[in-house]
Amino acid sequence: RGGDVELEPAVPSHPSLPGRVVEAVCRHIRHTAGRGANLAHLAHIAGYSPFHFLRLFKQHTGLTVHQYIDRCRLERVADLQQRGVSQKAIAAALGFSSPSTYSRWYHRQRLATNEQVGAAS
Repeated sequence: RGGDVELEPAVPSHPSLPGRVVEAVCRHIRHTAGRGANLAHLAHIAGYSPFHFLRLFKQHTGLTVHQYIDRCRLERVADLQQRGVSQKAIAAALGFSSPSTYSRWYHRQRLATNEQVGAAS
């Protein structure tokens, strides 16, 4: 109609600054597969306190930092396994202190994934 005013959408079309910061941290985690990442370090590079960063991260991703790091590591593991990389080399690439530490982490992740699949059935 002739005199109607078009309103701006309620949700901005561009991400907020905290959203962009979380996206940048996610890119960093994916690039490094979480190697050397911990909450304090990631919060520091994002410019937030660990408590505030954890809240922002979960709000924007739906996951805790630890869950996101594990997910990125599992994706990297799948890629490296598909390319025939040894378990020892995968452990080193992901920054684990030893192949046995990596093996324990990997088995815990697989168990958690299987439990989630079973619960969803």
